[in-house]
Amino acid sequence: MKIIKNMISTLACLSIFPTVFGCTRIFDNTDKLAPMVGRNEDWFEDFRTNLEILPRGMIHNEGIDANSIKWTSKYGSLLATVYDLPTGDGLNEKGLAAHILALQSDYGQKDKNRPQLLITQWLQFYIDNFATVNDAMQYTRQNDFQIDPNLPEIHNQKVGLHLALEDATGDSAILEYNNGKVTIYQGHENQVMTNDPT
Repeated sequence: MKIIKNMISTLACLSIFPTVFGCTRIFDNTDKLAPMVGRNEDWFEDFRTNLEILPRGMIHNEGIDANSIKWTSKYGSLLATVYDLPTGDGLNEKGLAAHILALQSDYGQKDKNRPQLLITQWLQFYIDNFATVNDAMQYTRQNDFQIDPNLPEIHNQKVGLHLALEDATGDSAILEYNNGKVTIYQGHENQVMTNDPT
């Protein structure tokens, strides 16, 4: 029930702040009983967003080569898609939520020796596999995978992204790529994320 209330609060926040200049994610984790997140979408056109519910046990095999990361989802989730393809926002049954926002990022040259994760599956991977921010960041620090640098194009322009995660404990993390390496900002103090600069 708490998860449903948080999603409703998020949608309400989106309707309250429709004209903010720049996408922003705000995480209010000051109430330990009910941490809430809101984010706006300041974009130049309709994202054609759909809400989808995905069950546990879904097999994800969307990679483009033998090194692509494959997984079976541990948790069910509620998702908001972007352009009918990648997930823009998501929340799993354990209370881990995630959001992607635009950021000029450098994922490095493709390294065929490293496991690859498509950027369109980046957010989905985390909410399918982890219950908390801490679990997700431990995995990230211990596994040297690469976000596939073949970014999707929107109106003939490649769009980079960064990722925010938060959970029911109030923990928060922001992941950004520069020079092919991930930088992790983890902690309750990471409550706001916008676009450029890093």
